[in-house]
Amino acid sequence: MVSLSLSCLVIVELIDLSTAHQPTSVPGAAYNYSNTNFVVLGELIEHLTGVPMATHYEQRIFQPLGLKNTSYVHPRTTIGGSCARGYVRDDAPTLPLVDSTEQTVSWAQSAGAVISNPADLNRFFAAVVSGELVPQPQLRETMTMVPVNADGTQSYGLGFRGRVLSCGVKVYGHTGTVNTVLAGTLEAAFCGVDPVKSGKALRSGGEAATEDIAPGVLRH
Repeated sequence: MVSLSLSCLVIVELIDLSTAHQPTSVPGAAYNYSNTNFVVLGELIEHLTGVPMATHYEQRIFQPLGLKNTSYVHPRTTIGGSCARGYVRDDAPTLPLVDSTEQTVSWAQSAGAVISNPADLNRFFAAVVSGELVPQPQLRETMTMVPVNADGTQSYGLGFRGRVLSCGVKVYGHTGTVNTVLAGTLEAAFCGVDPVKSGKALRSGGEAATEDIAPGVLRH
């Protein structure tokens, strides 16, 4: 079990790092994704219940859904269960591939310190969208999307992203800045589009290089 006192200290440090900066916009005026919001939610849950987030994940999600290769890794860095090896290029497409399998996501805490494998991930999302994991009223709120870019092809709900692909298929999920090939992968998988030939390949420095989609887009 994760030490609650240790977890709280690190979470407070993350929140302090964020709140040391000025707000990016007036609340409700623009869209900006923020890990801080999810970290704050995790801190609230631990504060109100006196139970570590790791225990909540295990008791409320992992065990009921039978997710045997999924774990909350804060503050650990080791990977349990079966997993694929992952590779990344360090910030430039010309650099060699680096094995990132053991790259820890524990720093993200309740904003993303969960590791899994494809089978468990499919089981989790099926449980979410079918209403097995959360009651229907909360599911409807989760799936209620707000457009966050100019042409309305990308939207955000309560922890869910929506994206309309070039072939009209709408996909749902959630990623982060550690995934820099998402748009091209989705176009290839659902639309049969070559991401390189179509210009959908993600490039470092462009908006599509991260999944913090459409930051600062004004609400109308």
